[in-house]
Amino acid sequence: MTSVMLDTVKEFTDSFFEKHWSSHLPTRPEWNDVWAFIGGLPGGDTQGVYLLMSENEEVLYIGVGASKVGGRYSGHGIGSRVSEYHRMAEGQRSVSLEQRKYIPKGDWAERGLAKIVTIGFTSEYAYMAYALEAFLIRETETPHNKVRSARLS
Repeated sequence: MTSVMLDTVKEFTDSFFEKHWSSHLPTRPEWNDVWAFIGGLPGGDTQGVYLLMSENEEVLYIGVGASKVGGRYSGHGIGSRVSEYHRMAEGQRSVSLEQRKYIPKGDWAERGLAKIVTIGFTSEYAYMAYALEAFLIRETETPHNKVRSARLS
């Protein structure tokens, strides 16, 4: 399996938006700055797609956090969903949010999780996060995404 890098995912994201984001819509979402487990997660308060990455920005997993209200998945925006993969480092509770350090949880530490990047959608277009996630998983082969829809030839 060839490594999938952040730049490759960004290229596929551009392709997705060229096909599915009309020019009469508001400005399309963009990937936030890469988060290296210090301070607050950029885009954590939105609904959208996230990438779990290694230190060299190899994409390990593509996920979605897009349910903010009601139902079984209430509160599962990006920040809520991504919190399943990391925890606050020891001794950080009294540190300001901007300087607070986090570490990967469990298996993700062993898998080399070192960075996370997100792309958030406004609530009006949050449904597009599911489509973007499915598209990216279909077009790439990340080591920890197991379910893929059929690829186009």
